[in-house]
Amino acid sequence: MRITILDHGLATRTGHHFDYCHSIAGGLLQKGVDVNVCVFQGAQPEVGDAFRALGCTFTPAFSQFAYASPQFGKHPHQLLDAIAQQAAAEMAGLPGADLWLFPTLTADHLLAFSLTPNPPPALGMVHTDPQALHALGGRAWAQGGDNILQRGLKVRIGAVDPLVGDYVQTYSAGLPIGAMPLPVRGPSRTHYPALPRTIGFFGHQRPERGIALIPDLARQLLALDYEVVLQDTRQQFQSRGTHPRLHLRAFASDLCAEMAACDLVVCPMDRKNYTQRLSGIVYSAVASGVPFVLPAGTLSAIRTQALGASCAYVEHTVEGILAAVQKLAASYPAHARGAERGARLFREQHGLDRFVQMLLDEVAVTG
Repeated sequence: MRITILDHGLATRTGHHFDYCHSIAGGLLQKGVDVNVCVFQGAQPEVGDAFRALGCTFTPAFSQFAYASPQFGKHPHQLLDAIAQQAAAEMAGLPGADLWLFPTLTADHLLAFSLTPNPPPALGMVHTDPQALHALGGRAWAQGGDNILQRGLKVRIGAVDPLVGDYVQTYSAGLPIGAMPLPVRGPSRTHYPALPRTIGFFGHQRPERGIALIPDLARQLLALDYEVVLQDTRQQFQSRGTHPRLHLRAFASDLCAEMAACDLVVCPMDRKNYTQRLSGIVYSAVASGVPFVLPAGTLSAIRTQALGASCAYVEHTVEGILAAVQKLAASYPAHARGAERGARLFREQHGLDRFVQMLLDEVAVTG
């Protein structure tokens, strides 16, 4: 059995694109599946090294990066069609497979798939409204959905969250959007101290993830005698000096294991960018059984508030986030119980093993 993973947003050894593809590939390989991982042609060399070390075939297949903003100019529809046709030609050149998996399915790749001659059955996970990447995303998704239905292609699409699914469904006409388990794995915490001592910042550090606030937050947390763990895959914080209680992580091969070693995780993402998107870091914290701080008004805050594992802040400032950390710390045992319960509920619905089994079942049904 061969499953091909397609992700033209995978370019660096960080973020959910890498984490999802790497963990899914590893899970499939353990089941004896032949895996080909197809990514953006400009992916950094260490990305290919990581997948080849797993035992995958690694193919830099796609000339268009998922997050490159097209300059549509005076003829936007023609350029969109040309981009989709190019991606379709690149897909058509891939070796045969029993299933194509799009861990982060974008509108342009749905359209490209719909134009590919004789593609295998496909499964895709959608994370955002189709318009999120560019202004013609909705058109690309609608057109791709129409093509798939007209051609009778075998496609199963799931959303990372019901709200995301509802948004995407409005573009999809007769193409149904269902639910899927999140492929997040790792150990979850079961023992907690009376008070938090180690605070973690994880993920691909960038502006929408609060990178501008992290240096001051880390300094103040260190001044309060906390241990601070900072995932710094791009080595953006290396020049800021060292501190005996500041632990930089160049790469987390098992994100949940790194989180489970912390007592609290801070997720300082930009509210406006996450009102209709889930944060993968938040859900990794849930899966790890670790209490967390996040901004109020985000989809992640809505989905997790009933667990009692988190404290949501309103002001997106160092002072506002620090106040939320201190509030959570003041009632840490209650939040720890909520985090332990949240991890248990997460494992009942999600996890890498469930996701991999879903893929194997899909091949059995469509093969």
